[in-house]
Amino acid sequence: MERKQMRGKVCVSIDGDVIHRYAWFNERFERLPDSTAEKEILSVIENDTESLERACDVIDDLASLDNGLEFGSIPPQQVNKVVNAALDNVNEVLKADTVLGCLLYNSVAKALNEFDDGTAMFFVETMNRVRSTMREPLMLISNLNRLLHMAVEIGDPQRWFEECVLCEEMLFNVCYTSQFINYDLIDGSTKLDLYYIFDDIASYYTFMLLRFAQENKRINWCKCCGYYFVPKTKRRTLYCDRVFTKDGKTCKEVAPKLMQKLRRKKDVLLDEYDRVHNKNYKRFERGSWKLDGQLTEKDLSYDEYADWADEARAARAAYIRGELGKDEFREVIERLG
Repeated sequence: MERKQMRGKVCVSIDGDVIHRYAWFNERFERLPDSTAEKEILSVIENDTESLERACDVIDDLASLDNGLEFGSIPPQQVNKVVNAALDNVNEVLKADTVLGCLLYNSVAKALNEFDDGTAMFFVETMNRVRSTMREPLMLISNLNRLLHMAVEIGDPQRWFEECVLCEEMLFNVCYTSQFINYDLIDGSTKLDLYYIFDDIASYYTFMLLRFAQENKRINWCKCCGYYFVPKTKRRTLYCDRVFTKDGKTCKEVAPKLMQKLRRKKDVLLDEYDRVHNKNYKRFERGSWKLDGQLTEKDLSYDEYADWADEARAARAAYIRGELGKDEFREVIERLG
């Protein structure tokens, strides 16, 4: 494969559970830290989407047509503003997550490389393609959250694999390339290895999700920080190994005592959080399956659910640490009612 064809792409090779990752960006390959399917899925879900949501809203505003403006009179400057705003945001994503940023860059580039057919609609369609592309990470995180939520609810990884993953048609409608390459991607030395090559967000993370599902690992929700995690043993595990306190202690280290303290006070707010979280997730899930996209007052859009869930998760963690009072925590929980 010619290296000039690799622009904006991600290559991986597999060694057991270990995934060797390479990103082609700015005319060179970068060797990324080795990873696993589990890490790739959990890390992308934990990305802070707030800035991306704001950027998408800005791009939507820039792409909107003024009243009375005809398609054929859209100024090129408006299209340039939309494109520049998208590329600026891609650079911000790239700083936080090289793989996600690289693949998003490639998707934006493809959206801009459509043939100009000379019609009055071309500029409008270009802006709409960019708008849609910039929301791909949000759609990805939404779908992954939905599937992992099912995994937690089912509790049996084999059942989840058979009843949810194998029945999810969208996972089997993406394409990527596997190819033997006869040189080292970093130093160019002669070698032979099989690489999987990705040029968009959906194909990369679908590949990682399917690999993770095949590993038959149980996934839990940490009862302390609220994030997904994979227990290291088959024993019932409530807390993860993420750093939770300012002095570097993990959920697993501090949560038992903190939870015991809350139970002694007969605190019911954490149970209320769980109840409302499940209720709001069901409202989002119900709305996401509507083919016409018409949401009722009982439904939640992804933005509404994600904004609340991120704020509520952070508030829950702060409440457990003793940094947030009961009234403030209750206000966050009840915000979407």
